[in-house]
Amino acid sequence: MLIKMNLNLLLSNYFLKRSLLIIVGFFLLAFYTNAQSVITFPKEQINLNSNVQFFIDSNSTHSFIDMLSNGNFENNKEDFVNLNYQEKNCWLKFSFVAKGKIENYILSISNPLLDNITFYYKKNSEPWITSNIDAKKTVSSRMVTHQYPAFVIPNLNENDTIEVYLCVKAELQMLVPIKISSRKDFDSDSTNYNILIAIYIGIMLFMFLYNLFVYISTRDKNYLYYVIYVLFIAIAQSGLSGFSICYNLFDDTELNTLIIVFSSVVSGISALLFARGFLNLKHYAFYLYKGLHLFVFGYALIFVCYILGFHQLSFKLLDSIGLLVSIYALIFAVYVSLKNYRPAKFFLIAWSVFIIALIVFVLKNFSIISSNVFTNSSLQIGSAAESLLLSFALADKINIFRKEKETKQAFSSESIT
Repeated sequence: MLIKMNLNLLLSNYFLKRSLLIIVGFFLLAFYTNAQSVITFPKEQINLNSNVQFFIDSNSTHSFIDMLSNGNFENNKEDFVNLNYQEKNCWLKFSFVAKGKIENYILSISNPLLDNITFYYKKNSEPWITSNIDAKKTVSSRMVTHQYPAFVIPNLNENDTIEVYLCVKAELQMLVPIKISSRKDFDSDSTNYNILIAIYIGIMLFMFLYNLFVYISTRDKNYLYYVIYVLFIAIAQSGLSGFSICYNLFDDTELNTLIIVFSSVVSGISALLFARGFLNLKHYAFYLYKGLHLFVFGYALIFVCYILGFHQLSFKLLDSIGLLVSIYALIFAVYVSLKNYRPAKFFLIAWSVFIIALIVFVLKNFSIISSNVFTNSSLQIGSAAESLLLSFALADKINIFRKEKETKQAFSSESIT
């Protein structure tokens, strides 16, 4: 019995050490990938975002003809254009000279949640040509079938000049990471990204089914809250990544946004209920336990705001409450861990992984680190790792309860004899 306990302790320490190494590696990898450029040309990498100028149309009344003579454009100084939340039309413009022959190139914007984008371009002294992407239309109707808005760049010879204007509308955060690449590289990057998201969804689906089976077997409410959390966080992330749009799960972008809000709210509430029971907060941190009810109310308020038409407010609340919940959960996880409650240590490690993923994602949004496949997928990577670690934690907790039950039964048998 003593040997078995020592073995379990060694395995637990090994698990904790390996988890900490994963956390450190995750954070370092985010900064290591910072050297990559947002806009990529094969042979020569050119970051056009540093040359982009923008203008916020305060009344949304200016036409394209007005923009041609508008001298109020401001220079963008970030890795990509981040205009936060805007209810107005935002105009972007840039130009470049082809250094060599350019054929079959794509201009894409790595944000599937933009409402409307109109693309204007002119090659040398030729007439202006325009193209539009409307979120209310299906992805299959686009010139380039992709969850990201994408437009075809005309073929260019060496020293050809192209001028580009973009008129962008969005109810949500105005993130416009512009990337120009060959069609081959565009398709390759898209495939790699979608494979990564598909792997993520596969992991989350497996965790959902496995823990659902365990819940049916044990009837432990913690498992029920956990499977709800896993299911809806996966739905939210597939919507945010544009994966659900790409594969026609929710081909209507407006419906996709509604699903993102609803699934984020449900996953947030279920995560709080899971933490409350798993950490036994009512016993170990009663006042912190009481505070959870405020966040549950906050999440419900988010969905009400969205249904009433306050879409920007709902997303701002979602960001704010999500950040506060992350900090609050970290506080009560540390607090309960200090009371030597073993499940809290596993929870703390799992939650720390997700917090670091969230930090990487936020740093990317503020242009502190660059936008690339890793940083764009940091939330998916973090939530998948968190789900795996929490699943191990739940299994460990059940094993502890089973051992305690067996010990009590053995003690009772000895007392009777």
